[in-house]
Amino acid sequence: MILRRLLLPAALIVSLFLAVPAGGQGAERTPICAIQSAADRSPLAPGSGNASGQTATTTGIVFAREPDGFWIQDPGCDDRAATSDGIFVFTATSNTRFPRFPLPEPGDEVQVTGDVSEFFDSTQIRADDTRFDKVDVLSQDNPLPEPVVLKKGSYERLEHMRVELRKGRTYVGTNKFGETFLTPGGTGTRVRRTEDEPDVLALDGGLVGGGTVSAFAFDHVAGAVGPLAYTFSNYKLLVSNPDAVEVRGPDRRPVDIRKQPRDTFGVATFNLENVFDADPTNTTGPNVPTASEEAQEVEQAKVARAVVDWLRTPAVLGVQEVENLELLEEIADEINALLRSRGREGRYEAVLREGNDTRGIDVGFLIDASRVDYANVRQLAPDAVSDGRCSAGASRNLVYDRVPLAVDVSPPGGKTHTVVVNHFKSKFGGTEANDFFEPCRVEQAQVLRREVAGLERVVLVGDFNAFRDSPTLEILTAGPYANTVDRIHPDRRFSFVFQGRVQFLDHIVVSGDLVRAVRVVDSPKIDGDTPFPVFDDDPTSAFAVSDHDPLIAYLDAR
Repeated sequence: MILRRLLLPAALIVSLFLAVPAGGQGAERTPICAIQSAADRSPLAPGSGNASGQTATTTGIVFAREPDGFWIQDPGCDDRAATSDGIFVFTATSNTRFPRFPLPEPGDEVQVTGDVSEFFDSTQIRADDTRFDKVDVLSQDNPLPEPVVLKKGSYERLEHMRVELRKGRTYVGTNKFGETFLTPGGTGTRVRRTEDEPDVLALDGGLVGGGTVSAFAFDHVAGAVGPLAYTFSNYKLLVSNPDAVEVRGPDRRPVDIRKQPRDTFGVATFNLENVFDADPTNTTGPNVPTASEEAQEVEQAKVARAVVDWLRTPAVLGVQEVENLELLEEIADEINALLRSRGREGRYEAVLREGNDTRGIDVGFLIDASRVDYANVRQLAPDAVSDGRCSAGASRNLVYDRVPLAVDVSPPGGKTHTVVVNHFKSKFGGTEANDFFEPCRVEQAQVLRREVAGLERVVLVGDFNAFRDSPTLEILTAGPYANTVDRIHPDRRFSFVFQGRVQFLDHIVVSGDLVRAVRVVDSPKIDGDTPFPVFDDDPTSAFAVSDHDPLIAYLDAR
């Protein structure tokens, strides 16, 4: 509970003090900088984990708020640069017997009593009304602490203090969560999954009265002010002044992919991310997302523009995360209508077979029948029984939830190629250090290679949910098979962004007899480099249509 001194009746204040034995103005005070210390963890918190530690009473000036708490800072705490003078006070409660108390206002000087913890490595004081901990307002209308200018390598010692980003540069676009990753002063260099980059910073929203900042990759950003928080393994500047933040540039927007060489045909892959219709009854599991008709129209228009404007109408496009054939046919119609409106020829046809996924998402193809002939559409190993590594799947004992779909395609005057679209077991719930679904993906890769053994001119495309250096890709590229993604321009060499790190989850793998036939491989950065909040609902733009970037390979047609 929060006590605003002189603002509450004296009897009520007395009763509240009696209910709170661990606090009060006479309690022994521990300065914020002593709670923080110069170490990575507070000496008052347990040595590991998220549990609460010792109880402490401290004071500071409130300078920012979020629905679950607020930040305080003691500008005169000490003169040591190695210790932070700020801390987050967590006030949320799950106890419905007590109403949520109002948060103090910025400029309030408060005294806080609560338990110190390192909540996922973020130092905080828990002062919630379920345990009768207390926040006293000692004075009001104090000036906010002057923001400290962020510099590379200074994050831990500034944790939870009021900071300012004088200048920084993004290297990916603002994501669907409103996070804008950058480096202070930065050069716009990509940060890859395998790199240890301690200077990565995200601008984010969530503050009461604050907001997010939207930017393309390689934008210059300046003037953001707010608390420096630590969440989801990243330092984040939570922006309190979004209207004052300057975003300019960039030097380059997403660039066009390389031109299609003569006498080639394009094979592409694109995870369209949760393409569902408005009918909740035609799926294979509960809690499946549905979309309004308006949302469906926007999504289909965006996919069509991605295929036509950025993938340049590949002859064969393998897609993932589409609920049913009818939806994919509507997307094909949208692509064909867009082509006709521009006086161009195209006859895209949809191919999809239902699988076993609990959410109802399937793999399929969009094939331009005006440029290639196709036949022999079939699922590969739909009834393959797992040896136990995929026992957590939707079908319990089958290898595949999303069954690989194969098709034989032949460009005019060319030889037949077998293209297989895939969507392997998700990485959801695992970590890079403990990816407990990797054994299932390895089994899926082994079964897939067994199914295509002996075939000529094989192209494996899709979202394999596996890194380039993973055991899954080692299986897929064993023997004469080869991954083509390393041929993509270094600056565009990724298909997915996770916590500000660029990486590959999607791949185009070819059999040995096609390695020399691959002429160009590329990836338009229509999702990773664009600000999702700006373009998410814009049907005139392909930007922000998915959380993956598509890949395309051009192969010799003869």
